[in-house]
Amino acid sequence: MKILILAPLAAFMLGGATSLHAAEFSAERAQVLALGQLTAAPAVHPAVGFVDRAGLKAIFYDALPWKGKPTRVFAWLGLPANRSGKVPGVVLVHGGGGTAFKEWVQKWNAQGFAAIAIALEGQTDVRNPAGPRTESNPQGWQGHDWSGPARKGIYGDSNEPLADQWMYHAVADTVLAHSLLRSLPEVDATRVGVCGISWGGIITSTVVGIDTRFAFGIPIYGCGALDRAADNYVRALQDNAVYLEVWEPLLRLPRATMPLLWFTGPRDSHFPLDVQPASYRASPGPRMVSVPFGMKHGHGAGWNPPDSYVFAKSVVETGKPWARETAQALRAGTARVEFEVSRAVRGATLVFKRGSDWEESAATLTTSPGRAIATAVVPTGTTAYFFNLDADGPTLSSEYQAVASGREIESVNWPQAAGPNGNWAVTTPHAVPTRWSVERNENIRWRVTLPEAGQSGLAVWEDRLFLTTMKPIAADAEKKTGSDIVLHCFHAATGAPLWQQELAGDPQAPGMYAFGFSDSSSPTPITDGKHVWFWNASGQMGCWTIEGEKVWTRRWTPTVGRPFNKQYEPIKIGGTILNVEPRDSADPLREKDPWNYLRAFDAATGTPRWIAPEGLTHYNTPTLGALPGGGHGILSGRGGYHTVPESPVGLTMTRADGPDAGKALWTWRHPRSDGKALTKPGWDSRFVYVLDETLPELVLLNAADGKEVRRISLLKNVTVTSYDAATATFRTRTGVDLAAENPDYAVFPAWYTNLVTYPHVFFQCFHFKGKRQGKDADIGPRNSIARIHVATAHVEYLELPFPVPHVAGEVSKNNETQYPSMTFNSRGVDVADDKRSGRTGWWWCFNGNPIAVNQFVFFTFMSGRVQVLDGRAERFDATALVALNDLGKFGETWSVNTPSYSRGRLYHRTMKELICIETKP
Repeated sequence: MKILILAPLAAFMLGGATSLHAAEFSAERAQVLALGQLTAAPAVHPAVGFVDRAGLKAIFYDALPWKGKPTRVFAWLGLPANRSGKVPGVVLVHGGGGTAFKEWVQKWNAQGFAAIAIALEGQTDVRNPAGPRTESNPQGWQGHDWSGPARKGIYGDSNEPLADQWMYHAVADTVLAHSLLRSLPEVDATRVGVCGISWGGIITSTVVGIDTRFAFGIPIYGCGALDRAADNYVRALQDNAVYLEVWEPLLRLPRATMPLLWFTGPRDSHFPLDVQPASYRASPGPRMVSVPFGMKHGHGAGWNPPDSYVFAKSVVETGKPWARETAQALRAGTARVEFEVSRAVRGATLVFKRGSDWEESAATLTTSPGRAIATAVVPTGTTAYFFNLDADGPTLSSEYQAVASGREIESVNWPQAAGPNGNWAVTTPHAVPTRWSVERNENIRWRVTLPEAGQSGLAVWEDRLFLTTMKPIAADAEKKTGSDIVLHCFHAATGAPLWQQELAGDPQAPGMYAFGFSDSSSPTPITDGKHVWFWNASGQMGCWTIEGEKVWTRRWTPTVGRPFNKQYEPIKIGGTILNVEPRDSADPLREKDPWNYLRAFDAATGTPRWIAPEGLTHYNTPTLGALPGGGHGILSGRGGYHTVPESPVGLTMTRADGPDAGKALWTWRHPRSDGKALTKPGWDSRFVYVLDETLPELVLLNAADGKEVRRISLLKNVTVTSYDAATATFRTRTGVDLAAENPDYAVFPAWYTNLVTYPHVFFQCFHFKGKRQGKDADIGPRNSIARIHVATAHVEYLELPFPVPHVAGEVSKNNETQYPSMTFNSRGVDVADDKRSGRTGWWWCFNGNPIAVNQFVFFTFMSGRVQVLDGRAERFDATALVALNDLGKFGETWSVNTPSYSRGRLYHRTMKELICIETKP
């Protein structure tokens, strides 16, 4: 056997947590990935003293050296007794306290599979009654003379050199077992999978992204995202940088394109059900979920049920799992899931959680050839649920669905600006349209002409779509400003207009039409399927029924005398809606130069509920999320241009619900006095991700207390993929120091274009080279999107092929081009009062926020181009480019909007049109 020896890297301890320099982590990740190169079959040795049976024998095989000494792995290897031709195979990986179980091999042999069960801690399957019992060997398995490392707790050896760590050897041993099994003449090498239980499930979740030869993978119990599990894993791993940046299975699951079965029980105390979805949604290949209600934790409990065998047989016989979830929804308290099936299903239950335990109740099952649908009313107080379907033995489960704060999460609807989950991202089993052209009428379901420009996002609920436009301007109007808007409701499937209303603003606070930053119509409506809330940023908001009947409205006096950059988005959480506005004029705490605050109102009546104690800038978009300790928070920022009064510059986390709603939980002060808060503050339950035009870094804060965790340079040791339009070729450079190449170089994250989909942060780079404020400026990289892997600190820049044809009337000034015809509305009226609105979208504007649908990330530019990227691509280079689409002809199309996704369709808008995009069969 060819032994792969990779040089270990040194580790050091920092603040009690294991940590390495980013470059060393990169090398370690490459070292782990190189284990997939162990494709030569290892040498095999007889296991003396073990009794072989028909088709079943004990062996040792050579493994990697450990601390300078050769090692071997004990294993049981078995072939099915009755076989004809080459058979499929499986590598079996035990859990904590386990070994190479011959019983497990025999079970797979009985199903027609060759199988090899391996012992991963230097043990055999013989118990030593007098031997010591340890945490990793509570059964007292007898060791052997060629043993490698044993497990030390939960990645407890992370401070040791990588090649001495147990997980490194466990993964290598699994890959070598795979190579051995594939080499047998009786085995079909193209149909060998891997199945692991508990710790073996963690290993399986890891190895399927390293050894991509596996035909299938079955992690039982074990998964990734363990640092998020509310048990002993989170305590051990939340500060373990080696786990987070080297061993986290989510780092490699995007490489696992083979079918995977995620098999566990709802009450498993080691691997909570709420952390499982992060793993199975990270892998791009076909997947199934099986969560039998009464499943316990253990080796026998994992290998006795038929689920893993039925799944594996389906894959090796047909090339795909026997079932696929195609749709899931929660509407008006009723949950529904739909599957494609190739096996009969006979009954269904709803499994739901209220309080601390899981319960089950009967569900309605409807079947037709190749299809199964389950529905059930979700009990009040449910916080999570899934369906179980009985497939005459194996269990077919729907994917886990959380119900936040008792509210219904409707994944097929887009109820407010940030989507159903509040993070501009959604996972769906529905189709995702990625290629279209409005100019060529490709994959366009319908288009509707809009009477005037507008900037709100699109709220979608089942067959209703809501948006706002500015009130139509007179063709001969001298001033291109106004404060009144129009509310619209359209039929989502057909585009037919259903109703419209007007919502006046304060005449003293007008906004410019077609302004590249915002206008009176910028705030996106919110709907819950019964009511819809609209906002006029010039000073009025209200509630209507979805049929267009007004319920209530309220006015306020917005700030005036500054540029109208009200880029915030309203938010609804439970029965509360949030707006950004000054204190009331009669409020004694209102400043002389009014400061904006986050304010909460009763959604049903408009009655004020609370005002956040710290102000914020209306340039910024507050973002909603789940707090680490429970409940929800709103993150908002202060600091901008034009001598805004907000101070101190920085971010504040405010409690959004519960008895302390409106309370400031923590405040982070920006390290620079000239810092800005224009960039939307992305965050999740772990980190806050701070991007700022004055910092050449991504700053990570602890979401629980706002304390700084780490910084990632946007300039040093980055990967840059550039595009040569003349030759239509890409060039990728790694280890680049942009500051060393050009000391004046600056990276300027475009405002409102950042997106967090852990472990990645995406943002658009502004690009400009010329005079800025009287000084030479070199801002870039050119026409690029950046992706930062927060666990690995790897920063990648990808230049887009972004063709900009010459058009009549274009104007070149200060090394940039403006397109006056872009800002003509559908009636042929140029409504732009600021010529900067006629830009491509690569400089000094508020483009629409990107969204993510599954792995696809959609970036919209002012000129009506929409770039689609594969956010989970292994390398963020040309392979990540999916499509560059248009919303109309270049030079005549203008959009600063965010698309919305619902039921296989994207909804988008321009100054002239409302557009429904759907992939045509």
